[in-house]
Amino acid sequence: MKYKLGLRPINESDIGIDCPFMPENENYDSYVSAFVEEINNLEIVKEAIESEGCAIIELENNVSLDVLRESLKSLHQSFWELLRTTGFESIA
Repeated sequence: MKYKLGLRPINESDIGIDCPFMPENENYDSYVSAFVEEINNLEIVKEAIESEGCAIIELENNVSLDVLRESLKSLHQSFWELLRTTGFESIA
């Protein structure tokens, strides 16, 4: 199964205790690339690529979206000060 995970830069409304500073917007593409590379390192992921500001994630056979969500929790936390995700969409 393939999923599209929407990504977006940090904006001013995201600033708070958990994200006290705005990251450098000119580095956003490198943050996305690093995030997608880390997704590729998950055992449940067959392949993850960056496409038009989103991560396209193909899962190994018999892996559910719930397992993917659970596997991405710590990854989301490590990139929390750099970018935001906007949700999953099934694409295949």
